[in-house]
Amino acid sequence: MALNLTLIFGLLLLELAVPAGRKILASRREDPAVQRWLFASLPFCAAIFLLLTWVSVARSPQDDWNGARTAPAVAWARGMPLYYPHGVGPATDFIHGPVSAVVRLPAAWASTPTNAILIADAINAALFYLPVVLFMVMVGGSWPLKGDALAVFWGFSLSLGSLLYSAYYVHADAPAVGFALLACVCVMEAPAGRRWRLWLGVAALCAVLSAGSKQNLAPILVILPAYVLIGQGWRRAAAVAAMETVLLALMIGLSVHAGGSVARGGQMFTIPGRHPWDFQEYGRIVSL
Repeated sequence: MALNLTLIFGLLLLELAVPAGRKILASRREDPAVQRWLFASLPFCAAIFLLLTWVSVARSPQDDWNGARTAPAVAWARGMPLYYPHGVGPATDFIHGPVSAVVRLPAAWASTPTNAILIADAINAALFYLPVVLFMVMVGGSWPLKGDALAVFWGFSLSLGSLLYSAYYVHADAPAVGFALLACVCVMEAPAGRRWRLWLGVAALCAVLSAGSKQNLAPILVILPAYVLIGQGWRRAAAVAAMETVLLALMIGLSVHAGGSVARGGQMFTIPGRHPWDFQEYGRIVSL
């Protein structure tokens, strides 16, 4: 059944790609030949990448780690704690901020573990790709060039191990990186008029959500105001820092209320702090 659906979906995508490619080829007759064919190939690249994305998400339940990382959010949605004190509760691999669990809460709607993993992995892929698409929409440049850039990124994310892992494995990486990119986009596009407070407020919110997804993205909370200070002045930088402080305090307060300070601190800081370093036999400087 799954193979038949994949085949039908692939044929449908190719059926849509052919007329789209012809239309692009006919509408850009004045462009150089190489450029025309490059732009005309975009629908075919999109069809192939969408099919590979479909397959990557569909096979996510086969990986045990995806189930282990989906389980804490589903258990939390059904009344179990997200964080446990030392020596209490089940063994869990959840050692990140609460935001990475919040974004997976829709997985609790599933009636089977397989469907829960599929939902969590689809959310993961969406949080990885949608900020990139939004970035392409907001930055300057023509759409064919933006399409080429998006196709290059999409292709790399399907072939490079680090990007493939972040995009298609249930993990805190996707929300952490996705929200960080959204924060950067909002800061870059903050207008000179009165609406700058709204843009920088959204940027501060995304930065806090990024740090609340994975601890090693916490430097974004410092980098963002520093960037604003250099490019837009100290008043806007102070506003961003103030909004980040308020939103971070609110997030910490809500998470402590939900999971307790001892349990949360143990799983987010104590346990990760006792993990061994990769290549630690060469010293921590080399490991870093």
